[in-house]
Amino acid sequence: MSSKTVLVDGGSPVALNGGEGACFIYNLLPVGRFYDKRYGELFVNDRLLAQMERNFGKYPAYEVPVKIGHGDGAPSPGRVVGVQATDDGLEITMTVDGDTGAAILKKQYRYMSAEYDENYVDKETGETVGAVLLGAALVNQPANPYMEPLVLVDDIEPNNTIPDRRNADMADTNDVVELLQKQLSNVEAREAEAQKRIAELEADAKAKDEDAQERIAALEAANKVLRDEMAAAETAK
Repeated sequence: MSSKTVLVDGGSPVALNGGEGACFIYNLLPVGRFYDKRYGELFVNDRLLAQMERNFGKYPAYEVPVKIGHGDGAPSPGRVVGVQATDDGLEITMTVDGDTGAAILKKQYRYMSAEYDENYVDKETGETVGAVLLGAALVNQPANPYMEPLVLVDDIEPNNTIPDRRNADMADTNDVVELLQKQLSNVEAREAEAQKRIAELEADAKAKDEDAQERIAALEAANKVLRDEMAAAETAK
């Protein structure tokens, strides 16, 4: 595998195509809150990422696979060899074979998606150990809206940098900003709707509780009247 370094936007190496395959450094799990109809609200935060970094290499018992799509039966042309929790997300180092590297170079796979368990259970002890990374899938429709596209360069010279395509065209930048603003507005609207629903449920529960208290008081009053009548009848007897 080639040892050349590829810098994107003057930052960390992202991916390099070499003779034996491709080596990646990729932000697999960006920090942020988002919603998915399959899972509800998802919140990737520092605590979650720190647990994944701490547990990597300990759990799971198998090597963390790089897969073509999700699912246990998905082909696995590579593996994750390291993880690091950063301010931006979970940065992973991984390798894939030459055919998969070529497919990424041709834009057949444009993003990646994380597979993880927030409350992984040690299968030997039954102890809950926290968040564990289980896999990394090559996909074209990631659930996480904050994913960056894969960048794979074929045989680039050392110290060369890839131009920042977002800054190369201001119109593209504006499109990205507008998209992010729409996503933020959607998240805020859903959060407001959720808060409204919670308030409605709390008000309904309070009303039902007050009605129940009134019924209990009425029953207690009726019971007292009955006891008084029974006492009077006993006295007359």
